[in-house]
Amino acid sequence: MDADLQPIRIHDDATGAWVLQVNIEDGTDSAWVYRRDPRLQLPWDRAVIDVDGIPTGAPEVQLVWKALRPRLEDDADKDAVLPELSNEARAWWEHAILTIHPHSSWSIHVRSPFAPGKASWNRTKR
Repeated sequence: MDADLQPIRIHDDATGAWVLQVNIEDGTDSAWVYRRDPRLQLPWDRAVIDVDGIPTGAPEVQLVWKALRPRLEDDADKDAVLPELSNEARAWWEHAILTIHPHSSWSIHVRSPFAPGKASWNRTKR
């Protein structure tokens, strides 16, 4: 798909609100591939989850997209989602942020010695 057509958004003119956003994602037969940097990949069965019968980007994948230039609402999403991620998903997200978006304002919380408890490599296993 033409990158200029991304994302596809549906607007409800009656309410003046955006009601749906559809992202057509890149990948191979076996893995999702981050369009901004193909080094970042995740098997499709981990990158896309089923939410009430609707294929949806996994939370850690959505957070990677938001990490480039996070807005206040993205910070709120991150703060709500990160504590709910599995250890595997959290470790993948941290690796992605440090590898793909090392200058993101979010990466400081992963690599900073001033916030070491937030990094998976420095947390006690549950």
